[in-house]
Amino acid sequence: MLATTEELVQEPGRKPIQDVLTCILEHVTIEEAGFRLVANAERHIKQTLERLAYGGAQTRYPHRVPDRVPKGLAHELVLIADMQYAPYFLTVADIVRFARQGRGILCQGRGSVDNSSVCFCLGITEVDPMLVDLLFERFVSTERDEPADIDVEFEHERREEVMQYIYQKYGGSRAGLTATVTTYRGKGAIRDVGKVFGLSDDTISAISGLNWGWGRADIPEDRLRSIGIAPDGHTISLVMAIAGAIWG
Repeated sequence: MLATTEELVQEPGRKPIQDVLTCILEHVTIEEAGFRLVANAERHIKQTLERLAYGGAQTRYPHRVPDRVPKGLAHELVLIADMQYAPYFLTVADIVRFARQGRGILCQGRGSVDNSSVCFCLGITEVDPMLVDLLFERFVSTERDEPADIDVEFEHERREEVMQYIYQKYGGSRAGLTATVTTYRGKGAIRDVGKVFGLSDDTISAISGLNWGWGRADIPEDRLRSIGIAPDGHTISLVMAIAGAIWG
């Protein structure tokens, strides 16, 4: 037997919405609703994250949970609640649980996430931050006002299984795949093409120094002449033409 509240809303702040829906159901105004409305905002989904974190601590320390661990978890959970990050932690934990327990896929959290006792107890990371005295605020802090960043590596041969699980469980409208595509800027194009044609480092530096910021690789001939380079020379003209072709 389990005594708990009836879960009517996701979080306490949505109680006014529940009140309005109750009035619609009962065909009354908000002034007439009276005891038809719930007495407080406690009928929300309870922080599952706390249950999993403290339960995970029992798994991590099967003989006895050190006193410092519950204190560390309590500190982190308060900050996570204040920043409203619990759904994010739960989502990552769900994906890791699917990979490890459901499919036996190798995965590992990395980076500043290793500073989190919550992530350690959830099984996302393998470093005990309480053991090596790592600072949680390096990972999540109200001062920085930026989202928590949990990086998880999955064995590359089986990443597709994880991606498909995410799409199937959370839906295509709530999941996306991103990639970084590196393109040539002017300086980089001139540098790499110049090396292929055997230009000296001094010559490459002099030419690329004429290209500012994100500019293209097409440098006016008069500017090349200003640094003592003949723009109509066979090698230089090839370098500039090919660098311009691979820009972008």
